Amino acid sequence: MQPAPQLKTSTDPPQTCPSLLLLESDDAVRESLELMLVFSAFDTLPVSNSTEALEAIAANPFDLVLLDCALAETNGIDVIFEIRARFPNLRIVAMSADVDNEALALAAGAARFVPKPIEPAQLLEALQSSRQTTWRGENEPGVNGNLGSRL
Repeated sequence: MQPAPQLKTSTDPPQTCPSLLLLESDDAVRESLELMLVFSAFDTLPVSNSTEALEAIAANPFDLVLLDCALAETNGIDVIFEIRARFPNLRIVAMSADVDNEALALAAGAARFVPKPIEPAQLLEALQSSRQTTWRGENEPGVNGNLGSRL
């Protein structure tokens, strides 16, 4: 018996999926976001608290972090500061139902902010664009040892 034929949709070599850590304390929201991200070709690791997130980031080379600013056990803004301090080149996209968190998240080091409820197209655009741009702090004097001039 011959093996079943494999579908081949492109002659291009396979591309790797961007790796993403999803930090969301609400189980239902985390599961919904995980499904959307997996179907959108993100290699996603979902976690429910900041301790798990920081351990996972230390052990894995993620391309992106998507986190909620309103976590059950801590303030997500504080988590952004912690990630930025320990992993300065990691891109972070913050999300929150409280739009007042946008300025705080961006000041803490998030590359982008997405309001809840999540609009899938807006989230995917934010994730894609944050992968392709430089975190604004990377080019600022004194940030990550950079003593160059502002752009």
